[in-house]
Amino acid sequence: AIAMPVFVCWMLCLLGLSGGLAAAPTLPAVFYVAPDGSDSSSGDFEHPFLTPHRAQLAVRAALPSATSVAVFLRAGTYFLNQTLQLDERDSGGAASAVLWATYPADVAAGRRAVLSGGMRIAGWQPVAGRPHVLQAQLPTTTQPFSQLFAAGERMWRARFPNVQPGDPRGMINSTLRWAKPLRPCSGALDSEGSPGCPDEDKNGFVYSGHDLSNKNWTNLNNIQLLMFHAWTATWETLGRIVEANSTVLFERPSSTAVGQYARQGGQRYFLENIFEELDVPGEFYYNQSTHVLYFYPPSQRLRQRLLSPTVKTTVAASDDVIVPQLPVVVSVAGRTAQARVHNIVFESLVFQHTTAEASRQGVPRSGAVNVLFGSDISLLQCEVSHVGVHGIYIGSQSQTIVVNSSLVSDVGGDCVQTESDSVDVFLNNSIFRDSGHIFLLQPASLRLRGQKNIVVSHNDISFVPYGGVLVGWQQGSKAPQNATPIFNVEYNLVHDYGMGILSDFGGLYVSSDDNICYEHLGCSVPTLFFRNIVHHGRHFDYGSEGVYMDEQVADVTIMSNLFYDIGDSCFYFHCGTRHIAANNIGAGCGQQGPGSVGYIKSCNGGGNPTWPNLPHGETFRHNIVLVLQQGTISTDADYRDCDFDFNTYYGPDPQQLRFPSGSTFPAWQHTGNDTHSLVTDPLFVDAAHYDFRLAPDSPSVKQLGFVPWDYTQAGPHANPFAAQ
Repeated sequence: AIAMPVFVCWMLCLLGLSGGLAAAPTLPAVFYVAPDGSDSSSGDFEHPFLTPHRAQLAVRAALPSATSVAVFLRAGTYFLNQTLQLDERDSGGAASAVLWATYPADVAAGRRAVLSGGMRIAGWQPVAGRPHVLQAQLPTTTQPFSQLFAAGERMWRARFPNVQPGDPRGMINSTLRWAKPLRPCSGALDSEGSPGCPDEDKNGFVYSGHDLSNKNWTNLNNIQLLMFHAWTATWETLGRIVEANSTVLFERPSSTAVGQYARQGGQRYFLENIFEELDVPGEFYYNQSTHVLYFYPPSQRLRQRLLSPTVKTTVAASDDVIVPQLPVVVSVAGRTAQARVHNIVFESLVFQHTTAEASRQGVPRSGAVNVLFGSDISLLQCEVSHVGVHGIYIGSQSQTIVVNSSLVSDVGGDCVQTESDSVDVFLNNSIFRDSGHIFLLQPASLRLRGQKNIVVSHNDISFVPYGGVLVGWQQGSKAPQNATPIFNVEYNLVHDYGMGILSDFGGLYVSSDDNICYEHLGCSVPTLFFRNIVHHGRHFDYGSEGVYMDEQVADVTIMSNLFYDIGDSCFYFHCGTRHIAANNIGAGCGQQGPGSVGYIKSCNGGGNPTWPNLPHGETFRHNIVLVLQQGTISTDADYRDCDFDFNTYYGPDPQQLRFPSGSTFPAWQHTGNDTHSLVTDPLFVDAAHYDFRLAPDSPSVKQLGFVPWDYTQAGPHANPFAAQ
């Protein structure tokens, strides 16, 4: 089980909560905030403040003399008109943190305080001639927005074509297909089988048939297209449609040429923010010139609720319509590494409703909760949801950052992103799900960079259009470090990643961001993947791997993990070195047909001319590989200086299993690999139904040294948001 952090127990004792949640806690300095409070009040239990900003001023005034400080927010929604910015003046002391929390009695009753960067929309009226659509006049001071949340759900900008059943993100079957680039692509194929394309192809494309003919759309320059490539999708602003030659022209050149990844992206695109396409429940359109918002409610009940006059309060009703207005809800930012903000705890709070940049280009390094030059900052049992960019962003030399027993969900970018100078980051016992709604430049649930001790343990990580846990993406070392791993990823449940939307990723994925990798074999990014469960990865065209060591990255240890039902390979050693894969189970990989490699994949050859054609120095020992459908263990030609041994291989027809170069098992052993390994049934209890426990007399255990582990321990334990 996951133990409560020591400092949380200490804080609870300090607050006097052990005697019952109904009593008002007492502290040397404690302040209260309530939706019906007043900022001219004293801020005590009977006379709470109205806003967190007023409480912040009280905290700063108390800190010089108070030994401990806490702010308790009563349950309800606080619509912030500006980001709550905490800096070094808001820091706690070495012995006690400043606590910002929902009042404990409200938490016990199932209610929390919500800090919202959004604006509630009222004053809805029917639209003449469009019986299902409502409109609301917004203030002229309204900031541009491209998201709308109604009844706690993300709605769609009016789009073409409409979202089809069975396509929850509207990115697979709910798209159009372009016909060809503006100019033909030609030249040598790159490592992904893509041709070189002229720069003119960054300006638009030729559409198919009459897909975009006779549309009579107005406000063309407000329309945006999402163009799918291989491992990315980019937003482009529509310039004009030339029906005479069936051409779409972008307002400005794209970062990627249309045609560069025609096969991998499936020539897919769709268009959003079109008033004339406001035609199905759940869609909206905002006219920035007139400041009129149009909305087709997803249900008749919600339509009636919005048309009924209600009393405006700061306690958000479950049916409210909210549009984001702030890019950040809470900023915890020191000025420099010498002037850090430190010792602050957020507990049982909810952070919601942040904007995405209007252009949707690039991926801003920002989150609903930002930590910059921070130290000893904790989020405990908090929720971050319905946000435009990232959920939590940790950067600028931040250290000792804890996210524990929390939920990050419904995110435009990554659930959590850390920078390469981060130290001592702990993401534990939490649920990270439903990310990559807007920014699809290799979106992740967790994108982790760091300098030292980045720990990810006992989390549930799911529903992302690309990779589950992306590690590295930073400068690696030329030499092996043979030291404690920078990244420890252990006991996590990673599932339903890729979602059939993008290509070329892994449930667990390590890469580097440095040309040293090309010039010197192997960038050392020491990483440990230990006792994780990874399953149900699905790509659009290719490359949903279980664990993926990319860009010649080196020194990754994959120990005692379970990979099953993966679209492509379980293990992908992409041109790297000094990787160790030991005591893992890989079952039912290569599920997406003949184009999938199988179970073990090495360097793909080609690409950068300095890449070696083969991996070096990989170790693959004491693993169990169970083929459920295909008989291919690996189709790659050769493995140089690798150590394969004491492994178990099995499939429906063991004699048909094929190893590198299409060899049989005896021929593969003749190369000096897998000398002691066996092709034999490992005796799983019921692999067909995902029960991978081993029988006591399993030959994998008795003869080959496989060490069973309790894989049911993966994932969060007693997370308060599990039922939600």
